[in-house]
Amino acid sequence: MLRLKGEAFSDGIASGRIRIADMEPRGSGLLAGRGSPDHLSGSIFVLGSEPAPASIASIARSAVRGHDCAIIVNHGTSDLAAELSSLGIAAVSGLQPDYFLAGDSARVDGGRGIVEVDDVNAREVVSCLVQSGGKTLILKRSEKVGSWQGKWAAVSGYVEEGESPAETAFKEIREELSVERPELVRGGPPVITRKEGIVWISHPFLFTLEQGSTEIRIDWEHTDFRWITLNELNSFDTVPGLGRMLAALGLG
Repeated sequence: MLRLKGEAFSDGIASGRIRIADMEPRGSGLLAGRGSPDHLSGSIFVLGSEPAPASIASIARSAVRGHDCAIIVNHGTSDLAAELSSLGIAAVSGLQPDYFLAGDSARVDGGRGIVEVDDVNAREVVSCLVQSGGKTLILKRSEKVGSWQGKWAAVSGYVEEGESPAETAFKEIREELSVERPELVRGGPPVITRKEGIVWISHPFLFTLEQGSTEIRIDWEHTDFRWITLNELNSFDTVPGLGRMLAALGLG
């Protein structure tokens, strides 16, 4: 079970199926083509776009009151929280929509800011982008690794129990590239990628190599590597989320 801690937004507890809701200002996304609002019972709406508070409140007043529903938002205002609370609708904020897929069975505890999703597990990893001499390193994942075989990626690895993501990042650079003294430039906010019943929580880091060196030795996890400019990246078949990782590091 995936247990997520967001921010308490509106008190209440609700269980149901995740629905990725279209809540643009036109305010029709929850209801369009559905007929009776009874279909809303047992729904947990994840807002996949930045919603207009008035739009959510309008839908809530007309269709959600009296049903076992909840709302998950990435960001929300105090006015929206007060509106949902007055309607008795549980809500949690501060959670990216990338954690969820339509149809997930979930529970929302708005008072504690907790969302639990059945049959989903989280795996925490690091993704380490290495640059040197104006070029960026990408590596082709071998058939021996557990996921994304044959795709191009950054240096990556699981965060082991007792390790911090930064400690894992340095370890993976040493193991996968045979580089002993990489320089950490910066980290970025986690990038969330969902694949069926697994949520990948990837901590991005940017490294440079000592004195602009491009000499590395790859291990069994990769079959090839390239030093490229970021403008060339689109010509490679990369792992999901690599573009968002670049953005998280201020490179996208």
